[in-house]
Amino acid sequence: MEQMLPQEFLQRHEGDPFRTDTFDGAICISHLNSLGPFLGPDVLVEDFGFGVIAPHNRALWEEDFVRLLDGIARKTLLHAGPGPDGKARRFFVKGHFLCAGPALERQYPDARFLTMIRAPAPRLQSGVNFLAANPVDATMGPVPWAWLGQGLAETEAVYCEVEQAWFSRADGARRCVIRFDDYVRDLEGAMARVYRECLDVEVLPPHVPRVHPPRERTNYILNRSARPGRRRRGGAERTAGAVYCLVSRWGSHGGLAIRV
Repeated sequence: MEQMLPQEFLQRHEGDPFRTDTFDGAICISHLNSLGPFLGPDVLVEDFGFGVIAPHNRALWEEDFVRLLDGIARKTLLHAGPGPDGKARRFFVKGHFLCAGPALERQYPDARFLTMIRAPAPRLQSGVNFLAANPVDATMGPVPWAWLGQGLAETEAVYCEVEQAWFSRADGARRCVIRFDDYVRDLEGAMARVYRECLDVEVLPPHVPRVHPPRERTNYILNRSARPGRRRRGGAERTAGAVYCLVSRWGSHGGLAIRV
């Protein structure tokens, strides 16, 4: 089965190609929201944007999503048992579920919210190419580049604005912000901060990597650029350079650490 996956997909899934990249994928696929980008940029914005909740998706994110996450977290922690120190473990989940942040905070008032921010241009280029390389439905082909560019121009800008406000709050749940450049430059320092602020662990455990393993981050088969006048693979597509002008300095991947 893995041999049927295109190389463009495998290049961006260096771990397990059958593992969900982010937990929001579990809810989007099961509720068919993942097909939103195939229905045009307007549907992509409403059903595949993670900054704000469209009215018809409110129950999905504030009720169904929280119940799904809670059930998986409880089963995972029950199976894992206490940590080496005898204390209860925390369940950590990665995903783009900022729109469910208030509901998750109500459900888990002692939760720790973590986000990693990156410069807008490489973040957006990575995001557009990642979506294009993921074959949600092999029978439908790739989402048109123009739809991805137009849709993400809006969803990414909104997400970053909501995220900046959410993680700048002084009240409520504990929040932690890590810069992608710091994570790349100083993995040990970045992980030490995550363990300290999200897991209440002052000393970085020995099993946590201190340096990044070798990784090929260039020469992607599919790597379109939004820079004006620059095209790839015969110039078959055009991703609007204006996308980058709409986004603040925040572009991210998020995570949540909870005890249940």
